[in-house]
Amino acid sequence: MSVPFDHPTLAERELAYIHDARPHLFEEVRGVVDEPAGVSALLRDFDLDPARCVMINDSISENLAVQTLHPGLRVVQPDPIDLLWREALR
Repeated sequence: MSVPFDHPTLAERELAYIHDARPHLFEEVRGVVDEPAGVSALLRDFDLDPARCVMINDSISENLAVQTLHPGLRVVQPDPIDLLWREALR
């Protein structure tokens, strides 16, 4: 007769801790053909305030179109992100 073991092992507890400790960066990943429409849908679907968001995109024409649709949304090209990545933290 086997008795069910419902207490997690140390390894299972450590794995759960690691899972809970890592930052939750992505709620959803979407692929779109029309970037401005995709951003609008994302903001609408998650009821996001564009003024509290940042979009990273390398297309200048898409960035201009998105900024026209959502003036409060901050749009950054990847180059400054790359520069920040190389800066030493103080």
